[in-house]
Amino acid sequence: LIRANNKHIVTRSASQSRKDLVEDDFCLKIIEYMESHISEKLSMDELSRAMSFSKSYISKRFAAACGCSVIDYFTIMKIDEEKRLIRESNNVSILITGF
Repeated sequence: LIRANNKHIVTRSASQSRKDLVEDDFCLKIIEYMESHISEKLSMDELSRAMSFSKSYISKRFAAACGCSVIDYFTIMKIDEEKRLIRESNNVSILITGF
């Protein structure tokens, strides 16, 4: 469970579950963009260019709709993806990278 701005975001292993909690289409587009770039580093500058909105606008609107920052949400997504990869791997020794 992550607490941000007095709101609670439940972390689940599937990003889709969290996406179902988001009703803001703008934020869903941001989440979809992040999903398609999950294995990359993503900055607010890059996201701002991709969405054609200012970093400030994206940050405020996303936090209002999702209860946490864009970067916190993306970090949770990356952790969930790493967990999925570990579960699906037969190799016991895995080096987690990309953070």
